[in-house]
Amino acid sequence: MTGLNFRLRLVLTTLVALALLTPSEVPAQERAEELVVPWSPVTGLYELRDDGELTGYFAELARAVAAQAGLSLRFERKEGISGYFAALASGEADMLAGVVELPALGADVVYSDPVATQGTYLFLPAGAPLDLTPDTISGMRIGTIGQAAGAETASFGGRNEVLAYPGPLALFGALLLGEVDAAVALQKAGLDSLQAARLDHLVRLATPPLQVLTHHVALHRSRADLMPRINEAIAALEASGKMEALRLQWNMTRPDPVPEVLTVGITHFPPYQ
Repeated sequence: MTGLNFRLRLVLTTLVALALLTPSEVPAQERAEELVVPWSPVTGLYELRDDGELTGYFAELARAVAAQAGLSLRFERKEGISGYFAALASGEADMLAGVVELPALGADVVYSDPVATQGTYLFLPAGAPLDLTPDTISGMRIGTIGQAAGAETASFGGRNEVLAYPGPLALFGALLLGEVDAAVALQKAGLDSLQAARLDHLVRLATPPLQVLTHHVALHRSRADLMPRINEAIAALEASGKMEALRLQWNMTRPDPVPEVLTVGITHFPPYQ
């Protein structure tokens, strides 16, 4: 009985000690399953619903991959797109889901297998001349999102002045107000913001895309050991159709190319034709 009482006291003492540990004192292997995901409101990527729930492509993709991989998430709000990029690059955060490979994320970030493919486009005012294309645009002011995809292409070989904006709302506001003559951005960043503001009829995309980029789940290098699990989760989500459903739901599919010639059928039918 004495031995049993001793073991019970030992177990109780151990449980009390563990309960008193601060989060930083909990052994690393017990904390490794939670990933910190930085976010900031961006239309279509991170959106707060009326009930306070965080949604958007980046948020829902992170949840789907984490659930499939057996990981938990903690979302931490940052200031702007550059803020959540900086959090991941510095190791303050652990994961960003849906991003392209960016210089702004630095060398301390590793990338998963692709989760989506998307184009970077030249956006023009709807009334811009039709002969104004990526090949002919010159001597103009081109807006882009600082540190985001497409920023390096916006000058079109040095022929144009580039102005960087903190996010898509500021970028397309500048385009519609005439502060810039054109904008360069990923299809989703442009169309989501314009459609949400019901201004998409005022802007057109010049095709074909300037570049086609793949999107990934990015981990800080300190969590690189989790990448095999992340890639297995991505493969499983692709096989189940969940990944394609997310792409369709959140406007991550590339638009079909505009055909060079449209064939129109007519018949003699006054007064309509």
